[in-house]
Parts: sequence; C-alpha cells; structure tokens
Amino acid sequence: MCCARAKQCLALISYPVMSAPATPYKCMKASPRRSMCPDLDNTNLNSSPPDIMPYLNVEMRGWIVGMCQAGLPFRAISDLAGVPLTMVYDKIKKYECFGTVQTEKKTGRPPIMNAQDRRELNHIITRGCRLTVAQVTDLLTHQVFTWTIQHEIHELGKQSRIAPKKPYLRPQDFQQCLAFAQAHRHWKINDWDQVIWTDESAFELGKKVDWVRVWRTPEEKWKLENLAVNHRSGRQMLMVWGAFCAAMQAPLVFLNSRMTLAEMVQQVYQPGLLPFIAWMEQAPWIHGCQHILLMEDNAPNHTARGRTNWQNQHNIQKLDWPAH
Repeated sequence: MCCARAKQCLALISYPVMSAPATPYKCMKASPRRSMCPDLDNTNLNSSPPDIMPYLNVEMRGWIVGMCQAGLPFRAISDLAGVPLTMVYDKIKKYECFGTVQTEKKTGRPPIMNAQDRRELNHIITRGCRLTVAQVTDLLTHQVFTWTIQHEIHELGKQSRIAPKKPYLRPQDFQQCLAFAQAHRHWKINDWDQVIWTDESAFELGKKVDWVRVWRTPEEKWKLENLAVNHRSGRQMLMVWGAFCAAMQAPLVFLNSRMTLAEMVQQVYQPGLLPFIAWMEQAPWIHGCQHILLMEDNAPNHTARGRTNWQNQHNIQKLDWPAH
C-alpha cells in the first residue's frame, strides 16, 4: 500500500518512486539566470550539504511532499535528499498551509526593514522620544537612509510634534495633586459650577518664542517678508486678569507688570471680582448655595497675608488648590 500510494503521488511530479531527484538543492548565491532544472548526470546524493542554506527547486519540493504523503519519515527524507531536517519540515508545513509547492511571485521591491528592524526602531524611539531622525538612524543596527527611518516611524503611528508646555512639578506636588483629586472625586457638575476660576496671563510682545517657518529660495533669505522682526525696545509684556464660572466669564482686566495689594484691590477685585461674585450668586444654578468658592493658584502674591485678610473681610471663601 505504501509503495502504491507513493507511485500515485510521484506520478504527479514525474520522478522515480524511491530515488530523490538529482541536484537536490542549489546555492542561494547562484545566478538567477541559470536554469532551475536539476542536472541528472552530475549528482552525488551522499555529499554533505553546503555551508550556505540551500534553495530547493520546485521539483525537489514536490518530491519531499510526495515522500511525506507516502509515509516516509522526515529523517529518511532528509537523509535521502541530502537536505537539513528543518528544511524538510518547513517545506511540508508550507504545503499544508498553501496547498502548493510553487513559490508565489513577489511584486515590487521587498521592504528594506523587516519586522525585527521595526521592533528595534519602535524600542529606540519609545525610550528616546526626543531623538532626531539622524540620531535614531545612527542607533539602528541596520543602517538605512534617514528618510526611510522617518517613513517607518510614521508607519508606526508616531509623528513629530511640539511638546506641550506645563509647569514643573516636584514629587510632593504630585502627591498634593493626587490628594486634591481624591478629595473631590465625588463632586458633581453642580459643585464645580460654584467655583470661580481666576488666573493672570502674561503675553510678550515683539518676540516670537516659537519657530517661524517660511517658504523661500536661498536668494530670498534676507527679504523683509521672510524675517521674524524683533522690537529694539526690548521685552514688552502685557498682563491680563480673567475669571469664569460655569459658562459665564468675567470682564477682562489689563494689569501692570508689578502691582501692590492696593492696586490689585482697586483695579481687579473691586471692579471685576466682587461684582462677578454678586452676579453669580443670583444665578439660577447656584440657588441654595451660600457662598461662591474662589480658586487662585498659590503664587506668592495670592498667598500674601494682606490679600488673605482682605478676602476674609469680604467673606470670600477660597478653594484649597495644590501648588504647581
């Protein structure tokens, strides 16, 4: 039964039953223009395989599959064909998966970076997110062009973006922020609608802290429209104070760069903060609340004793806000 089944399988590939085809493999360094047909005259199956991993032609792969279907063990097929055992196992598994011993034609140029190179690239940019493309290229084991690295990084879903700015937080600041979040985790929207959020902002005039990009030729470098102009007078600052509560906003107040407590009360608190608090206490969604909470950051001028005393005199309650 075994020999009969082997004859049926081998009849499809036109080879003798128990003999392997001549020239069982070819070196991968062979010229692609050479014929893939085996040389039946000059073959020695008992010779040891070459040092380079062999490339099996279609006839040899079909013979290996036929011997396996005939019931011949993998080791016997490997010894008879003179190829490594792992290659026999690989060809049979590929036949079971795809149902053919033919090699699929590959369209286009193969990618220069394989899966291992992409994993290495992802590891490098994850650990060094501030590296430039040139630095990432130098760290890779597989040296390729920088534009290829940039394309592969984009394929990983990562883009070069400007890092958002935030205040520096010390370890104790993280603990205070966490404690604040845990203490107010049960607050609802109505509770937060009773908080007036205030802050000051400073805007620098005549100086661009970010990069300005223009499209130009080398000869147009010094044209006026291609320049980022700075004022000769030096640094010019514009400071404003603002507040909001729920969906309502207080009037914007312009400040001087340096203000005393009396100036702050006269220019900000009396004309801006107190009327806004009185108006918010009459809002329909604040009904039932005795006091509006005021939120200010822990800047030194906000925690000064004189300002705290003035707020206590006007019965203004503050929300304990962690320092940052």
